[in-house]
Amino acid sequence: MITKKIINTFDQRWDYYYLDRQLKKNNAKNNSIETLISGSSYGIFGIEPVMNSINLSLPSQDIYYSCKLVRKALDNNNKINKVLLCIGYYTIYCDLSKSSENWRINEVYYPLLKDRHNQNIDEIVKKKWYIKFVETVLKKLINGILHIFFMVKQQYFDQVLHTRKRRRFVVWEDVKSTWIQLDHIKKDEAAKKRVSMHEKQLKHSESKQENLLELKLLYEECHMRNIKLDIFIFPFTKEYINNMSEFFRKDSLFVIEQLKKNCDNITDFNKILNLNAIDFVDCDHLSNLGAKKMTEIVNSWIKENEKNRIF
Repeated sequence: MITKKIINTFDQRWDYYYLDRQLKKNNAKNNSIETLISGSSYGIFGIEPVMNSINLSLPSQDIYYSCKLVRKALDNNNKINKVLLCIGYYTIYCDLSKSSENWRINEVYYPLLKDRHNQNIDEIVKKKWYIKFVETVLKKLINGILHIFFMVKQQYFDQVLHTRKRRRFVVWEDVKSTWIQLDHIKKDEAAKKRVSMHEKQLKHSESKQENLLELKLLYEECHMRNIKLDIFIFPFTKEYINNMSEFFRKDSLFVIEQLKKNCDNITDFNKILNLNAIDFVDCDHLSNLGAKKMTEIVNSWIKENEKNRIF
């Protein structure tokens, strides 16, 4: 239990320091950053580092914070000419501040952006003052130690601790088994659970409208700055796709049509990529091999945009 708590703390701090590092890289004088990548876990785990770009994606990151981070980066770098948003079919319905993952706001987004979105402030101040005081002191101590670790052992955290395999989303019984080790029945059962989790998001129509507005504002800003904004819907396993309900399928098509109004181009890679089990670490996240394939596509997208760019 204690070990898990420590590991979770390291994960949370990695998320903060990772974004902080990316933003500082973007703000640096004489940087060569021209492409911004942002989005949820699909963006951070689905793409390897790309030349002349920063990746502002994180697990559970919603469209609201993805757009806020892009705007923050745009305000500090006038060389950016391309923005890529990485999402899933259901992402438009998500609001991190209203989810069980809203602790990320206190640990990551509020310190960086000073924005709590729709987070319930009452939930934050419920604890007694002396408990909050002890927690604050301990957190500052831990953060100070972790800051040194992240500075000195950056490669370890990036390549050993924060890996696709370790941070995959396991919804099958044998947690030690990898996705490719599961038989067809277990893969299908896992996919049903994962799809069910995502389909529950579809009831949040208010969040959907708010996210569409946020995306519209970002698109308008990009258009004013002559920046291309594209959206990639990342590939899922065939088991995931096969277990989507008819309602989910129809809704995803409708969502894509709505998203088209708020970007230059949208690509659904479930329609054009033919991936295998070895390309995934779980129901809907790419493995190292799958990420390499997506990275090649992103690099081609960048080159194509450079070719067609009007100076």
